[in-house]
Amino acid sequence: MGAYNCFAYDLYIVDDNGGLDEELLQRLKIRDQFQGARHELFAEATCYQAGFTVQHEDEKDGSTRHAEFTVRHAATGQLLSVEAKSKHREGVLGWPGTPEEKPDFRLGPLMNDAVAKKPEYPLVIFVDTNLPFKWAERVLGRQPGNALSRP
Repeated sequence: MGAYNCFAYDLYIVDDNGGLDEELLQRLKIRDQFQGARHELFAEATCYQAGFTVQHEDEKDGSTRHAEFTVRHAATGQLLSVEAKSKHREGVLGWPGTPEEKPDFRLGPLMNDAVAKKPEYPLVIFVDTNLPFKWAERVLGRQPGNALSRP
């Protein structure tokens, strides 16, 4: 239920700021595109909540690689390029297969791909590790108020 509420709230935030477009909504409906689209939605909603305005890049422009979007901080005018990367794992979020017994923790390829786009402004990368709770707790630990905390 918590995941559904976060998803709904992110949709609301992005829509309320005029950033929700038909292309993103369609990607959210396609099983093998949901994970990436969901993470981009989260990144955009987070930027709006942090006081940024968002300018989407032209996804149809295949002549160059670019970040997901550019943000401008309302108070400072600081411009940043934002990239959202999500680790795909078998058996997680619609990907076929069974979840790994011991997950692959390598995130370097995702980070390298983001940096290789040579963004125009300082780069912010949102990384979704998609770790199962038991492994996320091992890496991140239990912290009060953290989404991984359980009673």
